[in-house]
Amino acid sequence: MHSGPKQEAGLHASILDTTSFHSTPPTTQIDIRYNLVFGSFVGVNHHDQSTLLGCDLMKNEDIQSFKWLFECWLRCMGGKAPKGIFIDQCASMQKAIEMCMPTTIQRWCIWHIMKKIPSKLNGYKRHKEIEQEMSHIIWNLFTKDALDRNWNDFVTKFGVGENKWRSELYEDRHLWIPVYLDHYFWVGMRSTQRSESMHTFFNKFITWNSSLIQFVKKYDNCLASREQREKEFDATDIHTVIPCATKSVIEDQFQHVYTHEKFREVQAQFRGKLHCGTQN
Repeated sequence: MHSGPKQEAGLHASILDTTSFHSTPPTTQIDIRYNLVFGSFVGVNHHDQSTLLGCDLMKNEDIQSFKWLFECWLRCMGGKAPKGIFIDQCASMQKAIEMCMPTTIQRWCIWHIMKKIPSKLNGYKRHKEIEQEMSHIIWNLFTKDALDRNWNDFVTKFGVGENKWRSELYEDRHLWIPVYLDHYFWVGMRSTQRSESMHTFFNKFITWNSSLIQFVKKYDNCLASREQREKEFDATDIHTVIPCATKSVIEDQFQHVYTHEKFREVQAQFRGKLHCGTQN
C-alpha cells in the first residue's frame, strides 16, 4: 500500500465524498512482472480531474487482505472514510468495506455489469430484445416502484425467471441500479472507469524492468505529475475569466465562485434556459 503525503487528503474535502477503487488482474508492467494485483483509489477534484489517493499491489484478494488494505488507506486519509465508493462485484472486497467503513455507501460499477449482458443472455431466442428491454428498465425508470413493476413484467414477458445471473443481480439492485443510488452525491461518477484510466496512466511511468522499490519512486513521480496539472488549472482559474452567457445575476455569482470546469457545466444549463418558453 502506498499513498502520498498525509496533507494530500486535505486538499479538497469534496474528493472524499466519493472514491473509486478498482482492483484488476495484472494490467500494468509492474504487476505483470511480479504476478500481483494492482488497485488504485481515485477521487475527483474541483476541476473534475481524477485525483490519485493511493494504490496497492496485492498477492491475495481475500477478505483479510482487503481489510488490511482499507485500514492502511484510511490511516493515510486521516481516518476519514468516503461517503461513497465505487467497486467491482467482489464479495471479499464488499465484506472488507463493511468491516472497515460501515458508513460508506457501496456502489457496483454499472459499466461492467451492462457489458456482461450479451454473454449472460445470448442463450435466449430473443436475446437482442431482452438486452434492449433490460437496458431501458435500468436507465429510464425513475422510481423504485416503477422499476420493480417493469422488471417483473420483463421477466414474465421473456421467460428469464430461471436465469440465475439475472436473478442475483435483481436481489442486489440497491448496489448498482441508478434509481436506488442517484439521490446520493457521486461527483458525476457511475463506474470505476476513472480508476481504470489511472492504471493506463501509470504505464507512462512504469516499465517492464521496474523493481518494486522503483515502483514507489515512480508512484511519487506520478503524483507530482497530477499535482502539477492541478496547479496549472488553479492558475488558469485565478488569471482568466469565462464570460457570462446571460445577464442572470445567479450566473454571475457562479462565475466568481466556481472553477472554470464546473462553471462551464452550469453555464450550459443557463444557455438551455434561454430557449425555454412559458405558457399561461
